[in-house]
Amino acid sequence: MIANLRDAWLAHDKQVSTAQANRLADYLAKAPSLVLISAQVQDHREVSKQDQLLSAAAACQMTLLAADQLGFGGVWYSTDAIELPGIRQLLGLTEVHVPVGFMVFGTPIEKRTKNRGSVSAHTQVWHGPNQVTHWLDEH
Repeated sequence: MIANLRDAWLAHDKQVSTAQANRLADYLAKAPSLVLISAQVQDHREVSKQDQLLSAAAACQMTLLAADQLGFGGVWYSTDAIELPGIRQLLGLTEVHVPVGFMVFGTPIEKRTKNRGSVSAHTQVWHGPNQVTHWLDEH
């Protein structure tokens, strides 16, 4: 499947060089696990199409969090490649399937931490209509 993706990128995306396509294909081929999460969006009386799609997106995020908790590394990768000629058919997707993310999982070689700034400067407290104060002013 990864070779099919590489070939489709090269054939249909003039912005992608051979080196880029090979590098991305190599990256995907090295992953111990590659999972596609998609929503099978249907007309439903009680669950809107948007909710069906957003539920699949939430499943992507929850899967990444669960993998991290278990000591695995994961990346949520774009599904743009799904729309390249022949790829939907290769994956068995019909018109009702809306791809949400390729999930790439493996075991991290090294533990990386990100320094994250405080969100306090970007946080406000709502007290009612037109009554907002900055979080920092109250804490």
